[in-house]
Amino acid sequence: MKKLFAALLAGTMLCMALTACGGTTGNGGSTDDGGTTGGGTAHMHTFEEGWTWDETDHWHKATCEHQDEVSEKNAHTMSNGKCSVCGYEEEKKSSLTEDTDFLALVSDRVTEEEWRAVFTDESFANVTMKETKKAGSEMVMKREFTDFGCLMYTESNGQSGVAALTQYMVIEIETQTGKGYTYMDGKWYYTEEPLWIDPHSDKGGFLDLSWIASDFSALYNEFTFDDKLGAYVYDGEGIQVQTTPGEYMGRSMTHAELKFKDGHLASVHWQDSAGDDVYDCYYDYGTTKVVVPEDAKSAAEA
Repeated sequence: MKKLFAALLAGTMLCMALTACGGTTGNGGSTDDGGTTGGGTAHMHTFEEGWTWDETDHWHKATCEHQDEVSEKNAHTMSNGKCSVCGYEEEKKSSLTEDTDFLALVSDRVTEEEWRAVFTDESFANVTMKETKKAGSEMVMKREFTDFGCLMYTESNGQSGVAALTQYMVIEIETQTGKGYTYMDGKWYYTEEPLWIDPHSDKGGFLDLSWIASDFSALYNEFTFDDKLGAYVYDGEGIQVQTTPGEYMGRSMTHAELKFKDGHLASVHWQDSAGDDVYDCYYDYGTTKVVVPEDAKSAAEA
């Protein structure tokens, strides 16, 4: 009986020893006997000090040859959209769509840091803008950045001196060309020309959709929140109106109302010293798609 008990005890201790090989050893990582037997030297895994993460967990990656090993893998500890352990931040998804009631929308309150983050070229990399002027003209502009460059779409209703047209632009960085497909008077027209900008410049250079960034990004303290309008409001003469980034019309904005939602610009209502009254709505952040129709492509082959 004693011999049987001794055999069982020895077997249990052996199983415990084998389980320890490859187990964690606190902050120092984990051990692995590397397949040795008897008195072989155990291998100590090493790990990166920084964190690696996905949408649910974070961990330290191995820096030794055992790349499948991880250390301290745990679920995120989220607070206000950010993990307090590793720094992971949830992607801000916009609820703004074409069906949003922008007039009734009440702006989110934003800090100065959040304000500046909204007015960057990256913020407008994939978005749709609808512009309506009191004089009657309407224009829809879209842009979508891809691996090869940028796709842009413009449609105007032909009111107030603005030509009625539909236009697609394809900007190819590799070939450094701009290809245009324009539909006017019942016909597609095709143009192709070298890029008029540095293809390695920031995304704002491709399209004037984000011209407002230069006007508003540094003017947080010039605006006050109006509870009645649910918007940040500016009244004065200090904001110059641009035609393109850095090029001004020679007149200034006298009134501006800005609304923010989900970390994005939702709308801008502005009036200028020349009497223009313009309302811009921004939506479909990150989901805007631009597809050049086949009949437009056929114009390039004609």
